[in-house]
Formats: sequence, structure tokens, C-alpha cells
Amino acid sequence: MSARLRFVPILLFLVCLIAGKDLAAGGWHIHEALGQKNCKFPDVAVDPNGNCVAAWIYFDGTHSYAQAATKPVDGSWSAPFTFTMAEHEAQSISVAIDQKGNAVAVWTSTDGKFSMVQSARLSDFGSNDWKSFHEPLTILVFMGSYPKVQLDAQGNAMAVWGVYDGNKTVIEAARLPLGATSWTRMHDRTQLSHDISCLEFALNPSGNAVAVWESHVDAQPVQIYTAALSADSSEWTEPVLLSSERFSAVCPKIAVDSEGNAVAAWWTLSKSIKAARLPFGQKEWQRTRLPIINSPFFSLGITPDGDALMIWEPSKPGSIRYSVLPKMKAVWTKPAPVSTKGEEARSPILSMNSKGNVVAIWENHMRGCIQGAALRMNTKVWTPPKSLGHIPLEALRGRPALNFYGLDSAVLLYPASDSVQAVYGKDLFGLKHLHANPVNQEIKQLKLFRKLKQKLNRQK
Repeated sequence: MSARLRFVPILLFLVCLIAGKDLAAGGWHIHEALGQKNCKFPDVAVDPNGNCVAAWIYFDGTHSYAQAATKPVDGSWSAPFTFTMAEHEAQSISVAIDQKGNAVAVWTSTDGKFSMVQSARLSDFGSNDWKSFHEPLTILVFMGSYPKVQLDAQGNAMAVWGVYDGNKTVIEAARLPLGATSWTRMHDRTQLSHDISCLEFALNPSGNAVAVWESHVDAQPVQIYTAALSADSSEWTEPVLLSSERFSAVCPKIAVDSEGNAVAAWWTLSKSIKAARLPFGQKEWQRTRLPIINSPFFSLGITPDGDALMIWEPSKPGSIRYSVLPKMKAVWTKPAPVSTKGEEARSPILSMNSKGNVVAIWENHMRGCIQGAALRMNTKVWTPPKSLGHIPLEALRGRPALNFYGLDSAVLLYPASDSVQAVYGKDLFGLKHLHANPVNQEIKQLKLFRKLKQKLNRQK
């Protein structure tokens, strides 16, 4: 190969750097099967290094079991660990992991009449060895709802769930400090004499929590309520009516930033999404102005610095759209497309990492597959949509679980007809020049470009 030809790739690379454009973005890798057949309700958690913990419900044809598996960032998935539950049937499971690889799982099991919420801690990541807590978080209740667990930056766990005791529905919660041998129950202040459903909660790195849920009183419209639990307290605040609509309000979502500031969103039967912000330490929620969005299918996230982002499915066949609520502002930005215009995109899910970067996935019903895209919040530019390992929509047996890790990687779990499948996204933003001193670096690159060009001219 001539010297001139050897320099061509270098010149092309430098042109990309000087022009300030991304090189080709990475993609989603071939899927990998986890566990046995007939698995559903997957959940996945990833630490900043990329170590994964997954959990799901497995049905063997007779009984349902809660299972979990682990995957080191550069390794393979372990064999599934099955949680023992005597004669109970598993119904749902949630899993969380902290920055050091400590993981906790909570799940619901039932004997057909009564339910209880159980839990376990991962004692050895490498061997996928879990130790169940002998004492259930709650026991002998009717219809224990789906429990959820999250961990703060110190590795302290918090679990939240709803139960119906035959008289009223309540929201219960418990904390598990890092290294503790038992959970500490929180004092309940959310007892209401009406139905509670669709419970969601968010925990910030310091351990402050905010919960939202649907509440129904007799023939009145369904409304959204909220309560907070600070890290230094064992008692929830009094429930606050958040929606206050003449029409029913449903599908609440909640997110908190690193300081504990919260953003909530919900959909109303007046055919619009509503949103509000709660600054940390305050009691009054602040209304935010969002364009009219007639879609109950949306996903909400917030950066560590407090900028909220929402993506949603269009009310008519079309593209997934998004809007941003900047910190300290009350107006969301003008909606913009994420997916390809004119294609029938549905059911968006988003995840954010510690830098505030975003990855989103959705169903593309025109192409019959799952697609994804990534966004750097500081640029407000999405990468072009990419198919995720050619996952056909007809293979889905439930809602996928998505989680971001590192600077530009993600993992997606989805229940398929034959097993739980994992798909990995790598280098989702492609290669981009990031300079500590952009001006000086650009000058250096330009000088190098000119020297190479002069050398090529001399060799002609």
C-alpha cells in the first residue's frame, strides 16, 4: 500500500474531528437467552460498571417461582437462582443493585387466598448466591400488590408495596440498611378507606423517597395522590391530592434528581398529560405547563441536575415524541420527534445514567420490531433509530425492562415465548470528540491535518 493510501483513513478521521461530527454510532448486539421457558415480568438492574442483576417469574407448568441471575460486565449470565416459597405461587418481583454490586430482591407470593411480600439479599455476585430473609415484609393480607425496591448511593435498600387487608388499602414501606440483618418498617400515614393502585416511587442517592398512586373513592373520579419520606425520618408525610381533576387521572409516574427534587406526571381522561414539580424539602407541588398530549403511554426520567425528560406514544399512528422540563422552569419545551416520522411507534420506555444521558426503546409496528435511540441531554440531538437485534414483536410476551449503565451502554430484557432474552447496546452515541480545551485542540488537529496534507503533496 502506498504512503498516500495509508494516510487517507487518518485524514478522514481528522476531518470528522474538525467538523465536530459524530462517527457512526454503535448498536444493539445479538440477544442472549436467560433461564427456562415460560418466564414473565422481567426486571433488570445494572451498577455503573455494567454488572447486571436480572429477575423474573418462572412457570414450570404447575407452579410459579421467582428467579434471579447475575452477569459480570465482561462475563456470562449465571444459572438462574430459584427462591424457595413452600406452597406459595410467585406473582411479581423487583430487583435493585448499588454502585458496589450489592443487590436486593423483593417479590410477592400467594397461597391463593393470602399474599405476602418476601425479600432476599445477594450474598455473592459471582456465584449468584442469594440469602432470603426469613421474616416476610408483610404477611396474611389480601391481594398484596406489586412490591418495588431501590437502593441509595450508600447501599441502603427501600421497598414499597400496597396491601389490602379486607377493609382498606394502605401503602407500606421498609428500609434495609447496608449490612443489616432485618428490615425496618416505616410508620404508615397513607391509610385511606378507598382503593389504591398503580403505586410508583423514586429514591434519590441520599435516601429520600417520593411515592405516587391512583386512589378511588366511591363514584368519584380516580385521582393521583402523593407522599414523601425523607432519609432521616421513619414516617411518611400526609397524602397530598396531586391531580385535582374533574376527570379521572391515571398512570402516575415519578422521578427524583440527586438533590431529591421530584417531578411527577399522569394522564387524565380529559385526554392530556399533566405534570408537576416538588422542590426538595417543600410541601407544595408546582404545576408545570405541558403541551396537550393525548396519550396514557409515556415514560418519565430526570437527570441528576434536575432536568426532566418525557417521551410518549402519539395518539394517532406516528413517531415517538419527547419534551424537556429544564430545572427551575415551569414550561416544557416544544415536543420533537424521537423515532422515524410516519412509522407506527408505540410503548416507549426510557432510562438515564448518572451523567443525564438517555436511552429509549419503543415498538415499531410498521417494521414489526423493537427500536432504540440515545440522547445526550446537553446536545438535545437523538441518534438515528436502530433495531434491537431484530426482535420481532410477535415474540414479545410482556413489557420489556430497560436499564442504562456506564457512559454509553444499556441492557434490555424482554419475555419471549421460549425464555427471557437479553439485548445489549454498546457505544450508543458513537465516537465523539470531547476536548477539555476545544479551541486549542481544534488548532492542534488543524496543524496536524496540514502537515499530513503537505506530506501527501510531496509524495505525488
